[in-house]
Parts: sequence; C-alpha cells; structure tokens
Amino acid sequence: MNRNDSIYQYWERMAQQHGTECRATIPDHYLKILELESIYKHLSDNVKILDAGCGNGYSALQIKKRFRCEITAVDFSETMIKTAKSEQALLGIDDGLRFDLQDILSLGEPDEYYDIAITERSIINLESWEKQRLAIREIWRVLRPNGLYIMAEAFEEPLANLNKVRESLGLSPIQTKWHNIYLSEVRVREYVQDMFDILTVDNYSSTYYLLTRAVSPKIGEIEGRATTYTDPINQVAAQLPKTGDFGPQKIIVFKKTSDSDSSTALFGKGIKAQYPYGMQL
Repeated sequence: MNRNDSIYQYWERMAQQHGTECRATIPDHYLKILELESIYKHLSDNVKILDAGCGNGYSALQIKKRFRCEITAVDFSETMIKTAKSEQALLGIDDGLRFDLQDILSLGEPDEYYDIAITERSIINLESWEKQRLAIREIWRVLRPNGLYIMAEAFEEPLANLNKVRESLGLSPIQTKWHNIYLSEVRVREYVQDMFDILTVDNYSSTYYLLTRAVSPKIGEIEGRATTYTDPINQVAAQLPKTGDFGPQKIIVFKKTSDSDSSTALFGKGIKAQYPYGMQL
C-alpha cells in the first residue's frame, strides 16, 4: 500500500469510527470551535461557498445553520460523504447544500463560480508541496474575481515557535502526524502573490496552543498525570484573547485579484491537475 492509499484508508477509518462527530476530522473539540468562529467572521448570506475537503460535513452543516447561502462540499472519502449526506437528511436541510465525492486537485466545478472557498486542514494532507500548489491553484480557478479563499490550514512557523517554548520547559517537540505536511507561510505567500491579495491573518489558535500544548502538559508532568483534550484548562484557554504566533492552525484570508490571468489562459479549457486528495487533519 502506497502513501496515497494509506491516507485514504486512514480517513475512511476515521469516518467509520466517529461518524458525524467533529472528531472524525479533528480530535480537539475546543480547537474546532475556535476554527469555526474564525471562519464565520468572513461569511455572509447570499453567497456561493465551496468547502473543499469537507470530511463528514460537520463544518458545512454548521455554516448552513447560520447563513442563508449555497454550499457545495466535496471530499475524496466515500464514507465521509455518505455520513455527511445521512446527517443532512436527518437534519432536513434540503436546499442550498450539496455533498459530492470529488478530488480537490481536479474539481468538477466551473471556472469563477464561487464567492468563497474554504479549506480546513485539507491542503496539509497532500503529500508534496507540488500537489499543495496545484490544490491552491485549483481553488483559485473556481473563485470569481475578488472572491475569498479562507485557508484554514496548519503552518510550520508557529509550530517551530511553540516547540521553542516546549523546549524551554523541558518538553519534547511536537511532531507533525504522518499524513500531514504543514505549509510554510512564507512559501505560500510567495506562491500566491500573482493570484491573491492577503486580507488578514488570524492566529486564532495561538493562546490556546500555548496553554494546552505547553503549559498544561508541563503541569501534567509535574503532577504525574496525562493531559487530555477535555481538561478544564482547554475550556478556559478557548475563551482567552489570542496573542502571539504559537498556534500551528491559523486562517489566512485571500482575495482573488481581479487582474490575474484567467484559468483558461493558464491551464487551457478543461485541463486540470490529476491527483487524488483533499482531506482534513
């Protein structure tokens, strides 16, 4: 089994084990809440949204409950999409939400169609920077001019900052999971400069990570106990103002430039990248 197949099987198992829970795509419930709250700030009614790498549809369903919008949510995992459709039917959400089995690197969506595109830890599941670039380019293709790309991904630089704090406390560094390749914010900025303008960077998880991945485990070490995602400090940390750049998970909001070349000029009509993955951590 190659790495691509292993990633696919991993997410199939997560879908089977956790069903409609947010744990199917992220084990930390409080972190998920922070992520969604950050995303909500950039959404509005009467827009067309693409959720690329939607997992079990948890985020798309939460967004649909809050905004009168049209959402297309796609993922490569059959079980994730089946779970999302089942939950959609159970909730009776019929209009303005479509779940579809698709490849984030070869989206079956028309050029310049969406007002907003969202990826939540989808790009980091691609197995090379080359494929990550292609995914970003494909997101760019389906966005209308001046459309927004909400990149909710994980980044190398804040992880390095966090690990420096952990080192100062005598803790071992946090390693990225085997199925992830974290993005470099510097490299992303360089790559997208001809496609997008950067509107804002939200280090929404910084305080949370500092307290739950450095302070809390150090206290746990002193007290001789293991820490968990449901510890009281996690709940408290999620309520505190963000500060610094210690959270690997952050949101960068891009605006597609109105004067960038058309996707047809760059790719040729109907020519798209042929790679298989778009999923969540």
